Amino acid sequence: MYEIRDLNKEDSIFEVESIINPKIGDDKKYIFYVKWKNFDNKDNTWLEGSMKDIWEVDSLNVTKIFHKYRQDSIKGAKERKQLSDGRVLSLSYIFLLSAYTRCPISCLSAHQQHLIYNDLNTKHHYEYLDDLIILAFRKIQKQVIDDLYIKNSSNTLAKQSMKVARDLIDLFTEKEKHPRKGEAKFIIETIKPFLKHLIIKNMDVLTDWMTCHLKPSRHEIDQLTLIPDFVIYTEPYSSKNFEFMFLEVKKQGKQANMYASDLVKLSKEMKIGVEKLVKEGVEEPEEVGIVVEGIEVTIYKLDLKHDGQYRMYVLSRCHLPRKGANDVSLIPTCIECMRQVERIINENINKLQEVLS
Repeated sequence: MYEIRDLNKEDSIFEVESIINPKIGDDKKYIFYVKWKNFDNKDNTWLEGSMKDIWEVDSLNVTKIFHKYRQDSIKGAKERKQLSDGRVLSLSYIFLLSAYTRCPISCLSAHQQHLIYNDLNTKHHYEYLDDLIILAFRKIQKQVIDDLYIKNSSNTLAKQSMKVARDLIDLFTEKEKHPRKGEAKFIIETIKPFLKHLIIKNMDVLTDWMTCHLKPSRHEIDQLTLIPDFVIYTEPYSSKNFEFMFLEVKKQGKQANMYASDLVKLSKEMKIGVEKLVKEGVEEPEEVGIVVEGIEVTIYKLDLKHDGQYRMYVLSRCHLPRKGANDVSLIPTCIECMRQVERIINENINKLQEVLS
């Protein structure tokens, strides 16, 4: 139950019956159209959200750092300078935080950066596989697949992991027979077993490969329709989807792209997903995004916990196997990363279901 006290009247409390139309205003802040209990619709009121304006970590004002970074990006854009991905994203209020590339906090000391990454809690929902599953992959690497272990195991994750391994081994065998299969297609076929057995089969979700169309919100300068390579979504209404994960696939090296990079495209997709959840009334919504470049997989999360600050940061990284049994030892880390993705998606689906119910 939400309540607001009138400070001008003693013991006067107004109870919120429902939040009719939560959205992001032109100033990038949450605003809510509130229906008050025991009052008519004519008394409905627009209120600003209670989201914190400032992100502080150990007395360090990160919001102020973001603001300066964005102002410098605007200045660079006006001077027609070549902007990095992080600079381009900041123009849309998306602030990329990464230890692998320059970002808004790169100018800080190592200790300050460490505090900020700890505050992001990137290892939330990340769990390591148990030793029995790791041992099973070691046996596969030695080309000794223990069918008895798989059939008799009550460990659901162990069975899912072995299904991933079998699908990949079949894929590598097929690749040896038909080596001319395109690079991008092979990357997609390699990531599919992880998505299929570790994420999609565990949830009541819909998926789409390269046909989903996303339109930016009206306050975005760039109104170009986006088509993700892959998306996981739900469809509680016949006319409305809610996306929870996006994936972009590319071959290694520079590719022709209408965006500065696949990362910029991914971030814009994730922002659209977060804004849809905000407008539906979901608190602290999050989106997961994956970029697969060659064999390298980078998993990102984008959230909106502070006014006008879309934080996009790296959750984890792994490498896809490519050469049969020789690369089987890479699979467990990929599984751990995908399980983290699955948990985040599940958590956000549950948040949405609570609002809809």
